[in-house]
Amino acid sequence: MSAAVLTRQAQVRPVAAVCGVAGDAGRASAHRIGATRRARLLRTACFAAVLLAVLLGALAAVWSPTAAAEEAGPAVDTVSVVVEEGESLWSVVVDRSYDRDPRVVLDEVQTLNGMSTGVVHPGQVLELPAR
Repeated sequence: MSAAVLTRQAQVRPVAAVCGVAGDAGRASAHRIGATRRARLLRTACFAAVLLAVLLGALAAVWSPTAAAEEAGPAVDTVSVVVEEGESLWSVVVDRSYDRDPRVVLDEVQTLNGMSTGVVHPGQVLELPAR
């Protein structure tokens, strides 16, 4: 039984080796491992940020209103009109006596002028499709 105790004691490592303070070599290798992991994490984060920026730029270019207007097809003949005091977009379209449904013409006018709403202001120049 004493032989088993001696064998077991021989396998026990010093506390300094277990804690990683065995000397300068142990500290240097532990420090290098941490720096490498940090460097990999930083490199991955930078790569992800660049990839995200490129992706967002590509999506913005594809879904922009100007890209949609360019893909609309052949150019439409237009007429420039200045909005007068008291006029609305509806009245500007209806006063021009289009042979089509005014709602369809309103959509065309908003697309031609890059408008998100139908709000117009006096003095604003609008491009209207020719009749």
